[in-house]
Amino acid sequence: MDKDIIILLRCVYFANLTTAIIIALLFEMLILEPGLFFGNEEASYWFGICGIGLLLVCIPLALKLMSFKHIKAAIKESPKAYQTWSHIRLALLEGPLLFNTLAYYLLGCEPKFGYMALMIVVAHLFVWPSFDKMNYERELNYDQEEA
Repeated sequence: MDKDIIILLRCVYFANLTTAIIIALLFEMLILEPGLFFGNEEASYWFGICGIGLLLVCIPLALKLMSFKHIKAAIKESPKAYQTWSHIRLALLEGPLLFNTLAYYLLGCEPKFGYMALMIVVAHLFVWPSFDKMNYERELNYDQEEA
């Protein structure tokens, strides 16, 4: 059961990153039109506000999510609850990643959106699904050497 959860979470993890890469490739290969909002100062301002807001809210929330009291209690009880909250954690990182990737290309390769997308990719490194992380977050005290 635990192995299936980790495998599924890793598939979602890679699907999230792959989606952003596919979007970037579509713009780079000119299948999608880059620079649709190029030169539009109002669009740049609002995309910037939304991108920074999403970044400032979603990254800390995703990294801290499993330590909230009611979530911690739920994930101790059930592996399914851990799976659900892990999906939410990955979604909290996926939304801003896609938004900033799209904003980067739609605004004509504006660097601040590229930097924000890179920050989110780095945050992904801290939520890599693993057995050790699952046992730690669920507060299961399995010793790896005994298993």
